Amino acid sequence: MSADNRDAAGRRPSRDLTVGEYLVRWLHGKHALRPSTHAAYAIHVRRYLAPHLGHLLLTDLTPEDIEQMYRALSTDPPLPEAAGGLRPASVLSPSSLQRIHATLMSALSTAVRRGLINRNPAATIELPRPTRPRVRTWNSEEVARFLRAISGDELCVLYRLLAVTGLRRGEAVALRWGDVDLNSGALGVERSAVRTGNQIHLGPPKSVHGVRTVALDDETARQLHWHATRQHLTAVRGQRPTDAARPDQDATATPDAATPDAATPDAATPHAVDGAERLVFPGQDGAVLDPAYVSRYFDRLIRRHGLPRIRLHDLRHTSASLGLEAGESLLEVSRRLGHSSIVITADVYSHVSPVVAKEASERLANLLDRAPRTPDRSPAASAPLLRRRQGDPRAAGPVLRELGGGGAEGPR
Repeated sequence: MSADNRDAAGRRPSRDLTVGEYLVRWLHGKHALRPSTHAAYAIHVRRYLAPHLGHLLLTDLTPEDIEQMYRALSTDPPLPEAAGGLRPASVLSPSSLQRIHATLMSALSTAVRRGLINRNPAATIELPRPTRPRVRTWNSEEVARFLRAISGDELCVLYRLLAVTGLRRGEAVALRWGDVDLNSGALGVERSAVRTGNQIHLGPPKSVHGVRTVALDDETARQLHWHATRQHLTAVRGQRPTDAARPDQDATATPDAATPDAATPDAATPHAVDGAERLVFPGQDGAVLDPAYVSRYFDRLIRRHGLPRIRLHDLRHTSASLGLEAGESLLEVSRRLGHSSIVITADVYSHVSPVVAKEASERLANLLDRAPRTPDRSPAASAPLLRRRQGDPRAAGPVLRELGGGGAEGPR
């Protein structure tokens, strides 16, 4: 199409707009998205949607075109990207197809609202339902073993915090000392760190329910106090974070040899000296610690200490499962984890640990076994007595046995 047919902004009329051109325009207008969500949408558009559908006119797009794309993605590796020529090693899973479809649905729903198309051709597409992978967790003994094994590591308090509170890794590395109240034993989750490309962005938690207050147990609060003291003493000595031995430099850190007597009065509340904005778990040069690094280093630690292999996110699942075992209600666990709905919590943790299931079955059995016995006054139970009162000889024997008597003579 010639440039003369474009509008003043250089755009094609809507009737000549291709799917690829529209997706780029749509993506540029998504300013309210979290950086990680915007990056995921961009990958879906660049790697999957544009190569398969981008050449079609938006007004000509049909459900059959979309179904053909999904058949190709589920049987053949995706087309190589325009830049880099990368090709994934395997076909896409049902869960990946669902995420790509969600992106396409959002884009085409916007096109309907803008009057570019009359209906959303993706709305009638049926995809295979993904199977939820089995949640892998540690039991309490394995968590305790892990925490004992890493007690000398500089990130030991971070991993303990993840195990006890169930925070997401991005929420933990974004914590500031101003968010932590060691006196009352609580911390406030107000932001989260996400990595997109080569940058780490700080923003609000995953949902509005992610902004929450989480209680701290006494031992975790004590370890956070000592973590704060070590940070303060390091700063007093004029040692920058890059000067200290850090695990992200492949060095095994050891706890500082400071004692309570050596600490200054302000060491208990480091933000009084360093400011409330100072990070609880800083990375290089005091910057935000890379969330991906926290996961990689966790993998390295569990391999080093011979523990069952789980992902770092499974430590969050572990925290929820152990909380349920300890007697937390599903609602309490949901609020602690920052889920947007208790339904999500119930769905994710529907597996229920064997300990919780056994205790629940015992409580139910005790409830039934201890229920008070009441006389059975149903018609079936009272029928023999009624027949006896009516002079029926068939009822004499059973009724007497019920009353403890012997065989009586029938009526003469």
